[in-house]
Formats: sequence, C-alpha cells, structure tokens
Amino acid sequence: MRKLKNWTVIMKSIQSKGDNNLKGLLSLYNYIYDIKNTHSNHQHKGHQVVGFEKVNNRDKILRNFANIQQKMDLNHSLKQGKKASGRKSSYGSSILLSLPNEIKLENKDYKKIRDLILIKLIDLISQEYNLNYSAEQRNKYITNYILSTVHLQPNSNNHINILIPNVFIDYNNNNQLIRANLGKKKISYSIKQNFNSIMKEHFNKNYL
Repeated sequence: MRKLKNWTVIMKSIQSKGDNNLKGLLSLYNYIYDIKNTHSNHQHKGHQVVGFEKVNNRDKILRNFANIQQKMDLNHSLKQGKKASGRKSSYGSSILLSLPNEIKLENKDYKKIRDLILIKLIDLISQEYNLNYSAEQRNKYITNYILSTVHLQPNSNNHINILIPNVFIDYNNNNQLIRANLGKKKISYSIKQNFNSIMKEHFNKNYL
C-alpha cells in the first residue's frame, strides 16, 4: 500500500479461506457492484456505485473471469497427475485507487483513469510474459475479463475498484493460458506510478 496526502493505492490478492477462491471473487464482485447500497459500508447518504461495464455484460465477464481461473487450476492439477496439493493460486487481484476527498471528478473522468490504468497495466503484463498483445488483443482482454466500478461518496474519498484475473490468454499461441504474478514489485509499483502520471497529465493533480 502507498498512502500519501490522502491518496491510496491498494492491491490485494483475490482469495478466500480454504481453497474456494471463487467464493472470494463472488464476494468482491457483489461488493464493488453494490448498486443498491446493501453493504453497511455503503449505506451513508449519497453513496453511489457507477459500473464501467455495460449492465447486460457484467455477469458474462464474471463467468469469463471465473472460467479462465478454474481452467488454469484444472490444467495444473492434471499436470500434477493428481489433485494439486496445498492452497490454490489466488484468483487475480483487486485494485483500489482512492482520491482525496476534495477531488471530485465527472463519471467520464473516472472511466478515463480506469481505461488508461488498464491499458498501461495490460501492456506491461504482455511485455513481461511475452504475450505480444496488439492493441486490439489488449482491448479484447480488458473488455471480456476485467470488472470495475467507481464508488462516489459525498463526504469521503471517491475510489475506483478493479478486479483483474492473474490468468492471461496467449492469443498468439493457440490461446494458451498463462498465469501472471501480479504481486511482482515491478507490476504493483507501475500501477502507483501510472496513477500519478495520469492524474498529473490529465487533471493537474500529484500525489507523490
């Protein structure tokens, strides 16, 4: 976590107790898309959740997300010749980008931040794991496998939530599945740096 001047960037693994990480993914999905503000954290007056994916696509993206994670776990088990022992790998990461209370942007601006963060992040992962994504392939992955919202809070920090798998598709090599280590310092640090550069360049705000 990096927290300076009321800016916060947090990246956590999507996991659940035991080995049922699907439960952890579903819990986070319901939390970030809590449109009706049923969670106790969201019941203060004026809290609003804005989804960046189309309403009729969200469940499909969630299924896509879960499917590639489960398929990767199954492939790993088959390679072991038996059910893989130990705790299964996480189901990717949840990323939270929180802005100071005094910074209130339009919904389109939060989406712009989200879009630019994901472009830079997926490009970095593509480079790190030799996926060689074209812009079209990168955008295809973002559109079909990543979930995100912004939570707007009149008297507190507005924040962007992103759920991203740690399994990627090698579109240039028979759609093989590749597991990425999203906890690598290089990747987590790049999110902080990119968040800052986006805010400086597009909104004249600096948190470093």
